[in-house]
Amino acid sequence: MSDVHHTGQLLSDLQPPTVDEVCKLINAMPAKSSVVDSIPTSVIKSTADIFGKLIVRLATLSFNEGNFPSRYKAASVTLLIKKKGLDRDDPANFRPISNLHTISRILERILMSRLVAHVERSPSFNRYQSAYRKGYSTETAITRLLNDTYCNADNKARTLLLQLDLYAAFDTIDIETLLNRVEHTFGISGCALRWLKSY
Repeated sequence: MSDVHHTGQLLSDLQPPTVDEVCKLINAMPAKSSVVDSIPTSVIKSTADIFGKLIVRLATLSFNEGNFPSRYKAASVTLLIKKKGLDRDDPANFRPISNLHTISRILERILMSRLVAHVERSPSFNRYQSAYRKGYSTETAITRLLNDTYCNADNKARTLLLQLDLYAAFDTIDIETLLNRVEHTFGISGCALRWLKSY
């Protein structure tokens, strides 16, 4: 499916969260903290009613200005070996795991709830995408593939499967191309686009 230029409603202003929304996010988070956290996650969780109001204020200011707070861009990076037995002297055999601030993760989830809802309404959204969608996974992709293959066989048709595996796929993404696609293909503009660029 090729991209269609977004013609629907634009997402330019980010709706501020409610205290209830933020408290639910806090309570749903695991209690583990990152070394970059100045306040342990357990304290934030145990006082969610207080931190909920503070995070609502922070998110509202951040969304209105279209600026992700630079304080929360720092991460603690841990290197994990990709597979047991690989040469530990070769940096390519390690996968970097970034541990972000707890508040950063909350801001991300608030943004994602708004972004995903908008993108899924776009004519360019691929309804068959399984990755990074709630309720979808590799299992749903395989189930769809098998179903299509079986239906084709029942109809005496052939199935051709082409698979592509990109090495270090996330490292190959050009940020400017991604932001351009977000804007023109999915209708993200204004403060919402500035926030993503800032992030």
